[in-house]
Amino acid sequence: MTTPLTASDIKATMKASIQQGMASKEPTQNAEPVTSLVGRPNVGPDKRFTVVLNNDQHRFVKRFAVDHNSDASTITRTLFTMLQSDKAFADLLLARIQEG
Repeated sequence: MTTPLTASDIKATMKASIQQGMASKEPTQNAEPVTSLVGRPNVGPDKRFTVVLNNDQHRFVKRFAVDHNSDASTITRTLFTMLQSDKAFADLLLARIQEG
């Protein structure tokens, strides 16, 4: 059984990914070469994606971004890149979704 993904786990993983992306500015090795860890997509037209958050989630993402000299869009793109390229992260996320 997979251990549930906690907010602290997500925060630590996001922080590490953002720092890695800021250091390398290169796409992840395992991901499709469409997006980088940070910044805007590398190819194709921009797409918008709406995420509905409650007030606490919104405040957390904004504060996390400010605390790490980033922005909510970069945080969101990094999460999607991690989901795409990190099977362990994807499995933890799926387990959390299935738990409700």
